[in-house]
Amino acid sequence: MWRHSDTGAVIFDEVKTTEVTRRAPDKKWLEQCLRYSQSGVSEYADLFLGVRLLPLGSMNVASFVTATGEVLPLVPTWLDPLGGTGGASS
Repeated sequence: MWRHSDTGAVIFDEVKTTEVTRRAPDKKWLEQCLRYSQSGVSEYADLFLGVRLLPLGSMNVASFVTATGEVLPLVPTWLDPLGGTGGASS
């Protein structure tokens, strides 16, 4: 869990260790993130922003599941040596 020190905003992280490269997020992973998102809203209300899905063996399918259940792909940032510039895709 990450919490912003000034605003109190909350994000959950769901890290997956997988050796299989994927072209899309696993359906079961997304279902789990949706359940976590519902729990986050229940616990933190408007302060909850969503869940970062981070499959270590397939970062190309990293996603952000919002508090409303929308699934957004995460794109590389300047910190990613294999990526370009970016952030949460909209």
